[in-house]
Amino acid sequence: MALVIGCATVRGSAVLPRGIAGEWVDLHKSAPGDTMVWPLAPNGDDGLLEVRIDDSGRHESRRQYGRWESGGAVGGTGEICFLRRPGREASSCVDFALDTVMIDGAAVPRLRLRGYVGEDSTGDRTLLARSAAVVRPVSTSTPVSSGASPASGGGSNYHPRAVQPERPSVATHAGTVAPGYAELETGVEHDRFADGTTALGVPTELKVGLARTMQLSIGLPASSSTGVPFGAGDISAGLKWRIVEDHPQLHDVAVLPSVKFATGGVRGTGTTDASLLLIDSRTIGPIGLDLNVGATWRSGDGTQAPRFSSLWTASAGIPLRGPFGLALECYGYPGTSGPAGDPPIVALLAGPTVIVHSVLEFDVGFITPIHGPQPHALYAGLVTNMGRFARWR
Repeated sequence: MALVIGCATVRGSAVLPRGIAGEWVDLHKSAPGDTMVWPLAPNGDDGLLEVRIDDSGRHESRRQYGRWESGGAVGGTGEICFLRRPGREASSCVDFALDTVMIDGAAVPRLRLRGYVGEDSTGDRTLLARSAAVVRPVSTSTPVSSGASPASGGGSNYHPRAVQPERPSVATHAGTVAPGYAELETGVEHDRFADGTTALGVPTELKVGLARTMQLSIGLPASSSTGVPFGAGDISAGLKWRIVEDHPQLHDVAVLPSVKFATGGVRGTGTTDASLLLIDSRTIGPIGLDLNVGATWRSGDGTQAPRFSSLWTASAGIPLRGPFGLALECYGYPGTSGPAGDPPIVALLAGPTVIVHSVLEFDVGFITPIHGPQPHALYAGLVTNMGRFARWR
């Protein structure tokens, strides 16, 4: 079958590369004139290169997805792992085999991934080494798809059960749970205020994947404080929608409208709230970065809670070693007006995370005020993917 190998002639040698770093053409996601390449950089960057040839000429677009790592090839085999959000989620690992295949009389390095798991399908993937020159289609006996997908690439598909923690930070990310899968986040936070009073919170959220770029989130908090017994708080629901993916400058962008109901009595604000959050997620080297800005409008006369408030966050996930990472965030609530108005708050959150399994991650850490009446706090929690409960896309 005819296939454009990176829209380029493949020139190979009988000698295999020492590792698997390089640019690899995805035969499963390529077609003549529109080729998908996995750039696996020696520094660990995992990206996508799309090469298109049309009537106007040759076009290239590059995007960075996340990170990759490998234990190396031993006898031509090994394990390769892809990581979408460094320091925040478990890597998706598959076995690989490295060999050569003869094309037009030349031995071309071939990388085969065993049981690669994507959002829509699972199966072996075959990749061939790519050259830089643009020449012509190349014949190969490897079957390919009938058309290329602009969303494919080295880091675009991750195991659908790999957790995507939104905790412990105030910020969230632009990622969504895979369609038909459910994920649970819960934990405990102990706050100590300047006047000596304390509060205990159990923030729990259920996340359900509705589509590849859409997720339903249901907040089911519980809390207690000095003079207030433990019980359920205000229930909330939100719909996260990723509207931009892998843009060269914007990276991933999502919007999250949500509503909170006055169900918690003395453990809530007594208001019905409408919120809108704008989310930008990106990878900078080995670090995953999430930026949020948001606003909330509340019912009532402003005596229970300010009728309008806003927030901003800058959150980073930093890989440390093996399954360990570091969550680091600075966030702020600008000052509010009205009878229940508060001065501005700026705070710092930090703590380690540990990935026990691709479907389970734990976190622990602290929150400390930088400015304003933010209480000192300690927190601990977990995120787990509960698996598939429905089949839709």
